[in-house]
Amino acid sequence: MDDVLAVYQMPYDAHVPLICMDESSKQLIGEVHPPIGVAPGHGQVLDREYVRNGVGSIFVGIELRVQDITGVWGAATKFCAAAAPKTCG
Repeated sequence: MDDVLAVYQMPYDAHVPLICMDESSKQLIGEVHPPIGVAPGHGQVLDREYVRNGVGSIFVGIELRVQDITGVWGAATKFCAAAAPKTCG
């Protein structure tokens, strides 16, 4: 752990960027019944029933020292995540 923290304390070098990667997966859902439109005195009515449409993955690379997003990838594979950002951009 100390070795990892030492990397964050190194001075900034534009030729050796410090890029942090993160992944998030989200369940994709869809409507079973169309929403009921807005009526006077009532807002839009949504049904609680839903249909599963799979899972989506989001990968992001952030260069912390300059606070710049270096890339965002969706539906990436294990190979793509390991090779990012060269092949996933």
